Amino acid sequence: MPTNHFRFFLLLTALSFVFSSMSFSQKKFDVVLLKSGGKVVGTILEKHENQFVVLQLQSGDHLTIKWSEIKAFDVMIIREKSIDEKLKEDATNDTDFPWRLMYNSGDNLHLDELDSLSDTHLFALRNDTLISIPIDSIAVLVHFKKGHFWIGAGIGFLAGAFLGGIIGDATAPKGSDSTFGTAFTSGFNRMNAWAGGVTIGAALGFVAGGILSAGDSYETYDLRAQKDIRIKWRILQQAIRD
Repeated sequence: MPTNHFRFFLLLTALSFVFSSMSFSQKKFDVVLLKSGGKVVGTILEKHENQFVVLQLQSGDHLTIKWSEIKAFDVMIIREKSIDEKLKEDATNDTDFPWRLMYNSGDNLHLDELDSLSDTHLFALRNDTLISIPIDSIAVLVHFKKGHFWIGAGIGFLAGAFLGGIIGDATAPKGSDSTFGTAFTSGFNRMNAWAGGVTIGAALGFVAGGILSAGDSYETYDLRAQKDIRIKWRILQQAIRD
């Protein structure tokens, strides 16, 4: 009798197999090995032993092979990339276009700008040409935004200098005597504290702003789970506004 530990191990193994098989899709193809040394890949539709085999090729055409030409049969399994993997790879390989559209078929389309929407179509610009895309054919839309280090660094510099000056002035020692010398010293100390705050704040703001703005970002509009075209329309409308 198997022990509890062994049963637990078998359960974990089965679950890991199930989840790993669910994490990506596969395509299975039949392979016909020919006596001539070649091979034909497709899907076997008919198999009449000692007579002939009919295959559907990937192009959709049908091919009949005589049994006398066949050496053996085999199976080929191809792992298909998920839509998310294709989008990530596509965004990495080409950053010239700010918009990436993926169809339900898995094909990609690069766009310069989203223009407008009708009830059934998305209109977009590609290389200064306006094209229309059926809304129901769209799976995912991704807006690729490049990082801008210097813009962020400039904004951070100004904001840091402003806040640093306020903090420096607020923390400067204040003189309690109203004589001219004491007032002069107090003013000098406050100026030094303000200048120090501005310098430190500007430096920190420059670095922080640059780092925060340097990274590329993606805004994803996923329509795959939506069946209602009206909901898809609203998602695309939000993408145009953004």
